[in-house]
Amino acid sequence: MSYQISNILTWQKIFKEKHNIKLTGVQEYSNSKFRGNGWNSNDLSLNGRGFYFAELAPNSGQTVNNDFNERELSSFMLRAEYIFNDNLFLTATGRYDASSVFREKERWGIFPSVALAYNMTDLIISQVTQA
Repeated sequence: MSYQISNILTWQKIFKEKHNIKLTGVQEYSNSKFRGNGWNSNDLSLNGRGFYFAELAPNSGQTVNNDFNERELSSFMLRAEYIFNDNLFLTATGRYDASSVFREKERWGIFPSVALAYNMTDLIISQVTQA
């Protein structure tokens, strides 16, 4: 069984036709559980009776297994985007995540990132038209 809950909030504003600011916040939680049982045995022959009993073949390499696995992931993310004149793009993102697969004292982590880009299309077009 598994499920995921996601919440996303976005705010965007354009100022003076050149400044585009966008803020996005995300909160997510996911949980998955797996339960399984298994049994395996080799060379169980009951002379055509059509069914098998593990108790009748104690030395046939029997294996029994049970498995339970649960994982949780909790995430928070905040992203700020700034676009100037549709040419300059700046994005800063911060994530704060926790995973149940990590040790209790090291479960949470911060993951920052920054990106900067410039659209050179207008610059190239203006140089070509001037030539």
